[in-house]
Order: sequence, then structure tokens, then C-alpha cells
Amino acid sequence: MRKFQKILVANRGEIAVRIIKTIQNMGMEAIAIYASNDAESLHVQQADFAIDLGNVSLHDTYLNADTIVAIAKKNQCDAIHPGYGFLSENEEFAQKCTDNGIAFIGPSPYSIALMGNKTEARKHVQQLKVPTLTGYSGNKEILKTKAKQLNYPILLKAAAGGGGKGMHIIYSEEELPEKLNQAAREAKAWFNNDELYIESYISNARHIEVQVLGDHFGNIVHLFERECSLQRRYQKVIEEAPSPSITNELREQLTTAAVKIAQSVNYSSAGTIEFLVTDDNRFYFLEMNTRIQVEHPVTEAITGIDLVEQQIKIAQGQQLAFSQENIHINGHAIEARLYAEDPVANYRPTAGTITKVNWPSHIRVDRFFDSPIEISPDYDPMLAKLTAHVENRIDATKTLAQALKQTELHGFQHNQQLLITLLGSKSFCNNDISTQYLEENHTTISNSLLAQRKEAVATAIAGFIAWHFLPKKEEKDLWKKLGAWRTNNETIIQDDAQNSYKIGWKYKQGKAKIEGDICFESDNYQVSDNRVTFLKDSKTTTLYITENTASTIVQVDGISFQLKSNKILDHITISRRDESENESKKQLHSPLFGTILKVLASEGQPLKKGDTVAIIESMKMENNIEMPATGTIKKLSVKAGEKIAANDLILEIA
Repeated sequence: MRKFQKILVANRGEIAVRIIKTIQNMGMEAIAIYASNDAESLHVQQADFAIDLGNVSLHDTYLNADTIVAIAKKNQCDAIHPGYGFLSENEEFAQKCTDNGIAFIGPSPYSIALMGNKTEARKHVQQLKVPTLTGYSGNKEILKTKAKQLNYPILLKAAAGGGGKGMHIIYSEEELPEKLNQAAREAKAWFNNDELYIESYISNARHIEVQVLGDHFGNIVHLFERECSLQRRYQKVIEEAPSPSITNELREQLTTAAVKIAQSVNYSSAGTIEFLVTDDNRFYFLEMNTRIQVEHPVTEAITGIDLVEQQIKIAQGQQLAFSQENIHINGHAIEARLYAEDPVANYRPTAGTITKVNWPSHIRVDRFFDSPIEISPDYDPMLAKLTAHVENRIDATKTLAQALKQTELHGFQHNQQLLITLLGSKSFCNNDISTQYLEENHTTISNSLLAQRKEAVATAIAGFIAWHFLPKKEEKDLWKKLGAWRTNNETIIQDDAQNSYKIGWKYKQGKAKIEGDICFESDNYQVSDNRVTFLKDSKTTTLYITENTASTIVQVDGISFQLKSNKILDHITISRRDESENESKKQLHSPLFGTILKVLASEGQPLKKGDTVAIIESMKMENNIEMPATGTIKKLSVKAGEKIAANDLILEIA
């Protein structure tokens, strides 16, 4: 058995922080690497030593195998933990580590190569009599031919990776060439490998995955399953364990199949076997992820087993200290992923500066920042993961929703409100979901989020005025203290998505009547240092308020509003936008940070409203930028390859 003293973590973000914690808890040194734009990340601060890779591209930092191995050798590291993504499923990197006398904390290069090649993996699993979907891998030209052997719709994905990167549903042969090009670019950006894979597509399925652990002595166990059906862009949003969708009989079938697959490739480390499950309980093998998963916290919660610790022990040559009979399900765990994106705008990335952060303390929060930080558009949009673990699913849902409401995360739009809404929805509570739920219900969900934001404006103003006045006045009826402001007042404020809202309020018969007869009882307010609680329609509502010399932020139910000044009069008279609709259509500004991947228009070109004029890559996702109105391009201000910030001018329309 080999004893590690020093481990290099070849990753970034929350997974690097999580791995470092376990390394240090085991009495070992953790070495971090970081690109210059990650200098303020917690993984840099918490590591025993951190090495700056410079201000260069992803391929020269977290995807540069030669540089990472050289750093590990120079710093006398015994092992490298790759986390997930990046080089975690790269057999050449695993072999390079071994060739240089460095342990790779993961499975063997053989296992990675076999299960990482989606075509070979399917062939292998078919020999085990495990049901699979028909699929093919290869370059773009090969897949154009192979696609003719499948019925549309088909699913396109990156052959060398997972996590939803490069995945697209293709509904017709006409869509195929463009989607192949896009998926190849995305796969190259994330995994440094542009090989692709296509397979038959099943709609309204469940995504169920089984966690396995194997050592070098042939011992393989499963740690039960996870439900991962709530997804957008084929990336998971909410995961839970155990799955509420399957019977004990189906659980036995899935876990038996997963262990059989792992045994067949002599698997050693943590890995995940993913399945699609149909409404009539038929299941199909999708793929095996030969790494730690993003959603591993829910499995750790219900089993009490630290998966990263087990990975390290296995890599040191230790035997599993438990058998299948020792592993039991304890309670229910649900994890929600906080993403830097606007769900209403089709999950458009929203990188920028986090100006205020305050995490809940009573549940597990995997994150990479605890203070204001710049969120780069160069990486995945995930900001943090919140995991609630209690006795049953109902209470886990309530606990997680409440924790999300208490999370203060300000600076730009993110999906906090969506997560709270999903956890409170009948569909989730009744487990009436599938992998297509968010896509199929996008319009309904977006309309609900917009309506909530509009109502939250009124709630925020009422609570803010109470917070401002009640601690300083003995008068219980704060609305009388507002004097002339209490009638015929009108306010324009903005939320983190830069949406403007107009509200008015009136005072009548002891109640504040705010926008559309939403009423608040003034004598039910309770004010503390940074929050105000009151009854709204007999329901307790809590606002979180942050005030400093530059601005004031008010948050309610995961929705944030920024007020520009500490003077109460300025708060109430936030300047409104006076530009007309016609004026706003004369210019097109970038809705997000990123890099101009393509420019599809030229000066003097007439275009229609909705035509794509440019493609911006942000957080490794491609985003089409469309004409806001029909017209001729008067001036084009961008070109391919340029960096662009939110609100930068793209073009002017004649």
C-alpha cells in the first residue's frame, strides 16, 4: 500500500474546494492550481500551496496535461485528483500521470478508454445483456452518414465527456450539419476532443444513475441511485437520492446492472452508471462516467460515505472497508444547483460581479466563494450547490426551499428564484417530471417567474420602507409617518436582470395598498438589523436588506432589487427609463459577457427581426444574438474573436 503525503488538485471551483477539504482532513497536503482569473477563489485560499498558471486560455491552464504533470513532479506530489470535467476522463492524462510516477486518483486508463468511448461502451454493455440504445460515434462526416440509420429525433453529444456539454436534440436532417459543427466546437472547448456521438432519443424519460465504488482487489459495491431528471440544456438542475420514481424491484435491477458493468471492466474508484427509464419501467444504459459526479453530495448524505476519501484510499491501494450489506439508505437528500443564468431568457449566461453573498448555515453548501467575487464567462455557470438531508422527501424539499430563500446572492441575475419555484411546484412535489419537463414547460415557468418578480417589487418596497422607519419611530403606523408619500406615489426600480418596474401605493383604512390591491397590515411588521418580516395575505414574508454607502439591496423569495442611494427620497424616486420602443430598436447591445464566436451579418445588409447576427460563446455555451427589429445594419461594432461585455454595442440599425 502506498501512503500519499501531497496531492495536486487539477481542477477549480467548488469541486476543488471539496476535494481539498477531504485531503486535509486525511492529514495530507493539498496543492492547488489556478488560472489568474481564479485568484480569489476559495480553492486557492484553502489549499496548502497554490500555483498560478497565468492569464491564458483554458487549453493552456486546466486542460494542459503536460503543464499539470510537470507542476506535480516539481512539487513532489504523490498523486493528482482531477475532480470532474476537464481532464478527469482523459485516459492519456491518466497514463501520463502513471508514466511519471504519480498516482491518478481515478480508474485505470483502460477503464476510462473503454467506457469513455461511447460506441465501444455500448458494444461492451450489450455483451452483458444490459439494454442499450442504438448509437454511433465519429467525426462530423461519419455521423452525417450514420444518422441516416436512425429515426429522428436523435441526440447528439460529445463522445469524450459528459455533463451535458455539446448535447443537442436534432429533429430533422436539415438541422444536422449546423448542430454537428456547434457540438464539435463545444466538445473541443470543454474536453479538447471534438469527436461526437449520436443515439436514438427517448422523450419523457427519467434520468436515473447508480453510484459505484471499486477497489484494486475486485470488490465492487453500489451506493444506490440518484434521480437527475430535472435538467436544462442537458445539465442537471435538481438531483435527489434515493429516487422517488422507482420501485424496489427496479432499484434491484438497476443496481445489479451497474455492478455487473463495473465488474466487467475491473473498475477501481468512484464511478456512475447512467440509465434512461421509461414510463413503463424499461431502462437503457446511457453511459458510464469514470469520475466523481457533481451531484455526489446526495449520495454521501444518505449513505454517510465520503466518496472523495474512498477515491484517495483506493488509489493508495487500500481495500474497501465495507461490503454491500453494510450500506443503507438513511433519509432523503435533495441538491439544487445555483447557476449564473437567467431562466426567463432561455437560461442565458449572466457572468459578472457578485456584490453580496451570505450562505445558509444549516445545510451543506458546496461553493468556491464566500465574499464578493468576479464570475468569469470562461467557465461553467455553476455558482454553488445546496444540499438538504432530512428524514423524508417532503421535509427535504421544504428545508432546501427555505435555505434558498435565505441565501443572499446579489450582483446579477441567477436561477435562485427558479429553484425555489420548482421546489414549491405541484409537479415536483408530486414527482410528475421528466428530462424534458423544463423545456416543455419553459413558457409557463417563465411567465410565472416574471409575475413573481412583478409582485416582489411591491413586497420589496413595502418591507424596505418599514425597515427604514420602524427602528427609528415610536409610531406603529409607519404609513402615517410617510406623510405626502403615502398617496399618489410612483416608483421605478430595477431587479438583477435589469428589468424595470413601475409601482404606486396608497394608504387607506390602516393598510398600505400597493400595486393591484396587494395589501399589507402595517402593525404586523417585525424589524431586525438586516431583515423585516410581516404578514402578506396571512403568510409570513421575510425580506433581507443590505445597505451601504453605494447602494441598498432588497431580496424577497430569491428575487433581488438594487436601490441606488441611502437617502429615502432617492430610494422612492429611482430614475425611470424614458427611451421609446423605437429608440431601443435602433441599437443592439450584448445581453451577456463572452467571446464573439461568429459574425453572420455585415454593414449595409438588410435583415428581419429575429435573424441571427452573431454567436457569442459564454460559459462554454453558444448563444445566438438576434436582430431586435427589421432593418438595415448601419454600423457593425464587433468582429469574430473579440471579447465582449454585457451592454457593449454590437450594431446600429438604419
